[in-house]
Amino acid sequence: MITARVAADVLHQLSQASTLPRAQSERRRAFLTRYSHKHSKVFSEAERQERPSQGHSIRCQNQQQRVLLRRTVLDHSLKTVAGLAVLGDTDAVVAQEQEPSDPFAGSYVKPSLSVAEYMARVEAVRGEALGHVEDLIDKGKYGLLNTDLVLSPFDDIRQALFYTPWVLLKYDEAAGIQAQLAYLRFLDKLKDLDRVSYSASRYEAEPEEVDASFTALVNALDDFIAAIPSWAYSY
Repeated sequence: MITARVAADVLHQLSQASTLPRAQSERRRAFLTRYSHKHSKVFSEAERQERPSQGHSIRCQNQQQRVLLRRTVLDHSLKTVAGLAVLGDTDAVVAQEQEPSDPFAGSYVKPSLSVAEYMARVEAVRGEALGHVEDLIDKGKYGLLNTDLVLSPFDDIRQALFYTPWVLLKYDEAAGIQAQLAYLRFLDKLKDLDRVSYSASRYEAEPEEVDASFTALVNALDDFIAAIPSWAYSY
């Protein structure tokens, strides 16, 4: 005799027949269909008992999905609140991005000293640097002069003059531009002295040309110092 349990198992196999290969599925379905028709009364009762359980299963699945959704939304909300707590005031964050603490942010040149410190460095080494260059010129050692211009202490002057306009530019654009122009004039005179001294070392330039080029370089240095406004020494 066919029991309700056996009938339920047959119905389950019938529902799973579609997952089998086509030929095997059709044979299995045909056999189970004939078997269920033969014992239709028992199968009708089994189907009636299975439907509520299927409905209960669906309701459980839906409930699980709703719980999962609520947990996901809650988790997202907590992360959002935590993010706001870390960021703090949104306006303050935007203001911080627009006004960086580093006044040289975005600049290719980042001076490490103030105008006063750069100018103090120039005054500290000026006598030694210019005196050594002048001594080489007086002795006619023009070949050594080329090397001396790119080494300390003379190179300390060049670097201080290079960075100073960038410091000024952050506080007064006009003053920064004037200082930059003065530095470019100094750099031109430095290149002239390097070129003339090299030519003199090859007997292609006269000593008087080297003297004149050196005098022009010293004047350019004085012009640069004069181009720095007095108020800039407080920065």
